[in-house]
Amino acid sequence: MDEIISAAKGGALTLAGGEDLSSEQRSLLQSFCDAAADALSARLRPGVSPADCANSLTVAIMLEAVELFRKVNGGEISRFEAAGVSVQLSGTSGMGERLLAPWLKGGAAFLGVRS
Repeated sequence: MDEIISAAKGGALTLAGGEDLSSEQRSLLQSFCDAAADALSARLRPGVSPADCANSLTVAIMLEAVELFRKVNGGEISRFEAAGVSVQLSGTSGMGERLLAPWLKGGAAFLGVRS
């Protein structure tokens, strides 16, 4: 799990204006990565380890951390890279959770399916 969190924390980020994060902003984002990692890993289905979905978990942690950063800091992160994935952001609301849906308790959600 530490490798997954480190990969998320080490992800490359670009602010909307093209500038880099300040050391204070990076520290805040890293705290959000820790919080997102704890929250998401606690919701993994029984029998699923973080290693089973490592790349998706890394990206989901970044998505959730960026969402928190945007809400709290007001800063716009427009792009990030983590786990070999480059993400251009326009909005992130709930994307991390949707990305991990196959591994989370309750499983994946299917919209528009009726029994």
